[in-house]
Amino acid sequence: MKILINKECISSDHEGQKIILNIDTGRYLEINETGSAILNSIGEGIYIDDLIELLSKKYSISKSEIKQDILEFIKEAERLKAIIILK
Repeated sequence: MKILINKECISSDHEGQKIILNIDTGRYLEINETGSAILNSIGEGIYIDDLIELLSKKYSISKSEIKQDILEFIKEAERLKAIIILK
């Protein structure tokens, strides 16, 4: 599965946190440092397995540990329509 950032969303840094706002729905997601790293890594689109590999190496964390964080972020971001998942 490939993840894309919803083009109807904008992001901004606010008081040390990043916020993603869906301008169509008015819903937003506050993200921490891990979420910010995930969001920055998505860029123009990335496959979930590639994202897990990339962040596992970047932060020297096991794939199984980072996978859980990534999947939780994806679930919440998809619920708020901040990302799009292509299957």
